[in-house]
Amino acid sequence: VHRLHPTDLWGHLNFGRWIVEHGRLPDADPFRPDLPSERFEPTWWLSQVIGYGWYRLFGLEGLAAGHAVLVTLTVGLLIGATAARGISVGWATAAGITGWILASPILGVIRPQLFGMAAFAAVLWAIARLPERWMPVVWLVPLFALWANLHGSFLVGLVVLGCHLVGTGWDRFWSIGESCGSASAGGRWVRLIRDKAVWRAGVALAVAAVASCLNPEGPRLFVTVAAFSSHEPLRTISEWRPMTVRSLSGLLMLCSVLASGVLLRWSPRRLWASEVLLGVVFGIGALTAIRMLAWWAIVWPWL
Repeated sequence: VHRLHPTDLWGHLNFGRWIVEHGRLPDADPFRPDLPSERFEPTWWLSQVIGYGWYRLFGLEGLAAGHAVLVTLTVGLLIGATAARGISVGWATAAGITGWILASPILGVIRPQLFGMAAFAAVLWAIARLPERWMPVVWLVPLFALWANLHGSFLVGLVVLGCHLVGTGWDRFWSIGESCGSASAGGRWVRLIRDKAVWRAGVALAVAAVASCLNPEGPRLFVTVAAFSSHEPLRTISEWRPMTVRSLSGLLMLCSVLASGVLLRWSPRRLWASEVLLGVVFGIGALTAIRMLAWWAIVWPWL
């Protein structure tokens, strides 16, 4: 279905080729010799090297097959993340298919962001398990260490973990108050600090942030990625503009929001604070830039 759209595919493959041939990362854009003094930060270097190596091994059809593998991996991880919440496999599969439909305007192009989308679904799987298990903390370390070298979207993964920490702390604080009745505010805070679910959420965020520093830029990568959206040329690219209902992305977003209203009206289960935070943060993010639909398409079916 999706062929080799030339949006930025050949640019990434050429950067991968240059890195492999020279055995290092470029200090300046090697394809813009007229700008030798402008510092170049290859945030996606590992994706570019993997893409070029894959192309060398399997050719053009291999790129199309690799595209299908990454999309399938993302949907599979979303299904697993949904099932990890205690949802039946049937409904979890429906969530995966829904995520694929919502993200369809984004998934048509082979780019490093596909690695980020798969990692994003894996983080949702982690926070579904964190309230009861420590194991996700262990595998979040290699996940974020890889993600920080594959694509700059590792920051949205940290946002997910941050929402989980704040939301878990909020819910635990008030549940302690309800269970203890006359307990003072100080007593609530002491119990909250000792709460294992809050500890797991905090440690998960901390180890993920530290693991993200394992890249050629080190901690400075956080600033580089955060400042990326402010670059002037991005204002001319449609997918970085605010979403409108006149586009396919806008229509899909509108349908998901309307469906949310219906579901919230009839659902007997109340939302946890972390779920509210995730919905608000990524919902607003999708409205500010079309490209942010990629993360809404994964987090919304999971919610």
